[in-house]
Amino acid sequence: MQIANILRGKESQDELVSGKLFTRFARKVNFLAIERFKLSSACPNPLETREDVLLKYLLHGLLDLKAPLNALLMTLKLHPEAAAYPDKEGNFPIHHAVRRRPFRVKYTKLLRELLQAYPEAAVMRNGAGDAPIHIAIRERMAWDDGLSEIVENNCDSLGLPDRQTGLCPVLLCASLGGNVAVNTAFCLLTAKPDIFVNSCMS
Repeated sequence: MQIANILRGKESQDELVSGKLFTRFARKVNFLAIERFKLSSACPNPLETREDVLLKYLLHGLLDLKAPLNALLMTLKLHPEAAAYPDKEGNFPIHHAVRRRPFRVKYTKLLRELLQAYPEAAVMRNGAGDAPIHIAIRERMAWDDGLSEIVENNCDSLGLPDRQTGLCPVLLCASLGGNVAVNTAFCLLTAKPDIFVNSCMS
């Protein structure tokens, strides 16, 4: 209960006890995340033992574990650099968060925090050639459910052609069909119309 209060930002009567409890809790979370990631096929080196190297992959491990949102946000706050390291398959934590969409309601906060920690990830392609925006569109993520976070963080993502179809994100979205796709395509188009015009003229 005390850990839950600490994560919610509530003050404790005894700050020393709270500090020790939180430290123990954070270490256990880190241990579980690292061990899970080492078992993953996406781990660059399962035999790695250096803690400074393993800490880079905390977010990957937590996303694999489907950890609670507060655990992810806590880790991101304590280790913001973890958002900047791809796994063996070239996926950054943002790629995994978009694909798995673990928290449908409060999920946009996780995307926002990941992109604030490492803004460049918005336009980074993984080993399969997908940027987060392509994954989000193929997963039919609505504008208000997180796609806006990716686009507003870096509008250049709107100019990245899809690896499979060669379509820019607006056209990729429109090609999927359905009400959500139509609404999302409109939001993408109005976010930065000049990118769409330039891509059509080239």
